[in-house]
This record gives sequence, structure tokens and C-alpha cells, in this order.
Amino acid sequence: MAKQLYSNEFEKCLLGSALLDNDIIDDIESSIREEYFYFSNHKTIYNKIIELYDANKCCDIVMLCDSLPSLAQSIAELTSCVSSSSNYKFYVKEIKNLYKERKYLDDITGINENKDNKTIDEVLAEADNAIMTLINDVSTVEEDTAHSLCTWYVKYIDDNIKNRLNDSLIGYDSGFEGINTLLDGIPKDILWVIGARPSMGKTSMAEQLFYNLCSKNVPSAFFSLEMKSTAIMSRIVSANTGIRLSMMKHGMITKQQLSQMQVFITNMFTLPMVMVDTSKRQVGRDVDSICSKIRSLAKRGTKVFFIDHLGFISCSSKTKRNEQVGEITKRLADLKNQLGITIILLCQLTRDTEGKEPSLNSLKESGDIEQDADIVSFIHRDREMEGVERVSAKFITEKNRDGRCGIVNLDFYPYITKFADERKNVQETTYGNKHL
Repeated sequence: MAKQLYSNEFEKCLLGSALLDNDIIDDIESSIREEYFYFSNHKTIYNKIIELYDANKCCDIVMLCDSLPSLAQSIAELTSCVSSSSNYKFYVKEIKNLYKERKYLDDITGINENKDNKTIDEVLAEADNAIMTLINDVSTVEEDTAHSLCTWYVKYIDDNIKNRLNDSLIGYDSGFEGINTLLDGIPKDILWVIGARPSMGKTSMAEQLFYNLCSKNVPSAFFSLEMKSTAIMSRIVSANTGIRLSMMKHGMITKQQLSQMQVFITNMFTLPMVMVDTSKRQVGRDVDSICSKIRSLAKRGTKVFFIDHLGFISCSSKTKRNEQVGEITKRLADLKNQLGITIILLCQLTRDTEGKEPSLNSLKESGDIEQDADIVSFIHRDREMEGVERVSAKFITEKNRDGRCGIVNLDFYPYITKFADERKNVQETTYGNKHL
């Protein structure tokens, strides 16, 4: 016999509790929506209770019957179900759980009925997104209290003191002295947007940060929406061995270089890295598929995620591109909060920044990028590099929600697509909220 996914008694008891004690209506309203009720007459009664309470700051059985004469009989039964409002939180929780079960079955049934012309990965991503939306929409987690917040804060300060005694960074070691100095490493649990015009080196920077994290045993994943994972691999090898990409491509490698590559590959072989290549259909380019894959990898211990880049991510729920971008960044920001992960999102800048030092106004397609990101940084350098072995570059952080902003001066080596620290390379700036 199938489980009954509704309870007439629970719904009546909750409504009856609200009529007995108006002081709990605000709490109920913050937790329960009309659609959580199964019976249509209970939905109508609930809406009218909220309407009367909001208008008059009180609602009793007489007022309710006067407003809904056709439901007077049902209303009269409500207060007879309960003698006290003390158990209203139990009814709230049970009604929400029953709604979640009904909604889950409806969503999965709908996905199954419309699975034609979709790959199994697309179907699974849609199902995963529906489940996560339901979890976020109907939370049963209790609010934070002074006790829980104070307990967390004591542990937070204790951990920070221990880190400082051990001379440790607060975040992950980026492998760049300048970035570590300015940002105290790659911060944890943040959405970090790194923007640049095409061919400025944003992918190269992401590749280096990715490899540096993995080499320090921080499980990381690189979502390549533009380049093949094999191309990313070649660039990582080139940047870390100093062997030019053009030489690798044409097989012009000396025995010494080949030995150097073999040592590097051997060391790299067991690193905790994952590359996700959309060209191989390892994941779709839509935000649902990407979020689903991130959740799956996070469950397996992956801590940091790189996405290259925002311009290739699609979002079917919105039509205008600026709305799509806003939805994408909000989804990623929510995801890093839910999973406690770091997401580094690469972003292409507007054309009018060509040749100029970029700013927050340079972010392409949506102001939501700046709003949703915890940190926003830019890469800027001179394009002229014909025959030049090294080019000066700036890594500019204009927004940092919990820390300093400033400029890190770097050197860029175009033939091996590598950034390196420049001496005396950190300059604090007047951007944003850095002086805390």
C-alpha cells in the first residue's frame, strides 16, 4: 500500500493553532506557503488568516467565518482539533516534509515523461537540479541562535590563532607570493571572478592556480568550456618545465627536455586533479549540468573548482543574456555556500576596455557578476609581445568582500603561457572596501 503523502489532521491542527494563538502566525508565515497545503479549502483558509492578521494584527474564528461564509463548517472544526498551540512547530515540519515528497514525485514524473530527445546525462542533470531546488526552497533547518553563532565564532578565532602560530595562510597557497600576500592565499568558500580581455592570460592564470593547488594536495577540478583538456594539459607541462609549446607540438625536444618532462609527468601522475571537458560531453555547457557535476565532485572531496569561462555557460530559464548571466552567478554563489567550496569563474571583459586598465564597470553582460562575487580580479598587460620573452602584467583586485584590494605585479612569459612573481610586487589601492 502506497504511503499517503498528505495529512488532513496536521493541516487542520496547524490552522487551528494559528486561530488559538495569533502570536505564532508570524512564525508560521515565515515557514509555510499556500502550496504546502494539500487540501484546497485549507489553502483558502490559510491565505485568509494571513490576510486578516496582516491587516488587523488579529484573527479569530468569528472574523474568519465572516470572511469565508462558504467554509464556515470547515472553519468551525479547526479549533476543536487542538487544545493548545504548543505543537505548531511539529505540524509545520510535517506539512513541509509531506509537500517535499509530493513535489519530488511530481518533478521526477514530469522529467521522466519528457525525457525523449534528451541524453541520460541531461535527464540526470535536470533531476539533480530539481532536487536541489526543492531542498533550498523548503528548508527545515533551524535558524541560527546566539548560542550556535557564539560557539562557531569561538572555534573560528581559535583556528585562526593556530594558523597564525603555525605561520599558515588563511586560504589555500596560490603558488604566487604576491597573491598570497594580498589575499592571504586563495580564500575558502568564495566565488572569485577573474576577468580579462581575450588573450590576456586568464586561462593561463587559472591553469597555474589549478596546478599549484593540486601540487599542494588540494583536490581541484577544471571545467574547460573553451579548450580541450589535452590542450590544458600541454600548457600546464609547458609552464612548469619551461619547454615551449611550439617545440612540443613539432616534436623538437632534446633528450634533456624529454627527461625533464618525464620527471614532471611522474610527479603529476597522482595529483588530486580532475579536468572536465565539454567537447567530450563529460558535462553540458548549461548551468544545470555544471552545478550537478560540481555537487557530484564535491561529495568526493573536491575543494576548488575553476570554470573557463562564463561566456560559454547557458541558462534555459531566462531569455535575455544579461538575465541568464545573473541567474548563472547567483546559482554558483548559492552553490559555494551550500557545499563550502571555492569557485573561480573566468570572465571576458567588454570591448571598450581594450588597451585600458580594467575596472568593475568592465564586467561583461551583467552587473550581477560584481554583486554575486566575493572577489573580483582582473588581468591587464601589454598585447605587444612579438619576439618578447617576458611581458609585465598586473593582477588587479578591485573587490574583496572580506579583505584587501590591490595590485600584484607579475611577469608573463608568452611562449610558455606562464605568470611569475615580480619582486616588490604588491601595491595596495584605493579600490573598493580593502581598508578594514
